[in-house]
Amino acid sequence: MSSCVSEAPAPASGPAAAFDPYAALADPELPARRLPGSVHLSSSRQPGPFGARPENRDFNQFVRVDGDERVFFEADGPGVITRIWLTIRDGSERHETGDTLPVHVYVDGAEIDFGAGRGTTLEALTSGAVPALPGPWVAGRDRASDGYIIAAPIAFAGSIRLTLEADGREDLIVYHQVDWRRLPAGTAVRSFDGTLTADERAALDAATALWVDGARPVEATVIQPLELAPGAVGAITIEGPTVVHSLAAEASPALVSRLVVDGVTVAETPLSRWLGASEPAGLHDSAMSAFDGTRAALRLPIPVASELRWEIRNEGDATVALTLEAAHDPAGFDPELGRLRAECGAETHDRGLVPVLDAEGPGQYVGQHLVVRGVEAGWWFMEGDHRIRVDGVETALGTGIEDYFGGAFYYLRGPFSLPLSGATGFDFCCRDHLGSGRVSVAQYRLHLLGAVPFERRLQMDYEGYVDGTTFERCAFFYTFR
Repeated sequence: MSSCVSEAPAPASGPAAAFDPYAALADPELPARRLPGSVHLSSSRQPGPFGARPENRDFNQFVRVDGDERVFFEADGPGVITRIWLTIRDGSERHETGDTLPVHVYVDGAEIDFGAGRGTTLEALTSGAVPALPGPWVAGRDRASDGYIIAAPIAFAGSIRLTLEADGREDLIVYHQVDWRRLPAGTAVRSFDGTLTADERAALDAATALWVDGARPVEATVIQPLELAPGAVGAITIEGPTVVHSLAAEASPALVSRLVVDGVTVAETPLSRWLGASEPAGLHDSAMSAFDGTRAALRLPIPVASELRWEIRNEGDATVALTLEAAHDPAGFDPELGRLRAECGAETHDRGLVPVLDAEGPGQYVGQHLVVRGVEAGWWFMEGDHRIRVDGVETALGTGIEDYFGGAFYYLRGPFSLPLSGATGFDFCCRDHLGSGRVSVAQYRLHLLGAVPFERRLQMDYEGYVDGTTFERCAFFYTFR
């Protein structure tokens, strides 16, 4: 058995530097900040054909088996794991089986002791009770719709190995994804040892305030009430230099958003799509976007050198009243920050390749809003894996759409919303969850430490598994040109 470990060209060599993932997380401009190294995904998907509904071999593909331990990730440093996702069931379809299975984390050759002796169960690691893996940065099956997520950084100077102890079970079905950043050779990094220093704790608390509690730096807020007749356009304008940290408005389906920054159109797309509130999106309050049922907000940092203009056009048949709001921080501007760009659209695809993003570099991909609207084939469209190609090299090959967004088994436990990913709402067309014929689902994911850098070109695709499936998306990246 072999785990799919996707690689990219080695990062360019340069002078050795130090990298502190906790300090990086505490940076409010992090999505727009260029980080060192290259980003990779190791998953349980068997390498092979992509995009043509291949045989679905995306579980139990391990690096190797050491006795009763399944090695599902192994790498040499320096590097940092930015996200671990798993889900497990047994031969009797019991999904709680994974709760009691021990996970072993070996850093620089030594096993990490999380306070429970050798090995710590998945349930314990994702409970929020481990001090170095606090609640906002982990989630168990109850909070991630049957997935297990660790989004707190795990750095390693020399090496790392992650294993799952099978406890003698031969009927386990294990899916996994490990996102990690390979740092340039010689980069100094403090290896994770299961504890946090005082500085790391303070930085992680600051990151929690930023990305979980929404305490972004704001020195000015522009508020513009509008009443738009059919065909009318309203706008707000903000002069730079500054960094806009939030754009908010009522998410009416009749409205179209056009964002122009420093003379470049970032995106022109329906307002609800831009803000992550397209039906069937539900209530959520995440690091990437928020929706309270009426108003929605995009929370990605938008560096502005000279001017930002946000236009709203009413393409409906009735007058629409709304209030535009933009919060920004002039002190946060740095000319080295990337400039926000987006590819938005809605297309219906048959089986095969489903393009999501095709971006020219240099830049980095940071996340997306995605609504998938199915036909009378239930959740089968979720079997499509995601793929990322960086400068012509495959660096990520996933295990299913819902896995990329942090859930599992067709979001078995229903909608959920976490700081960095979620599936906020479903439309079952009047039937129950797994019995539904025509399904739609609204999802989001934000990459922070795991933002994917590229020099020339980045392509992201899904596999289309069901003819007639519609993919509505906004994929976000920053350019450094």
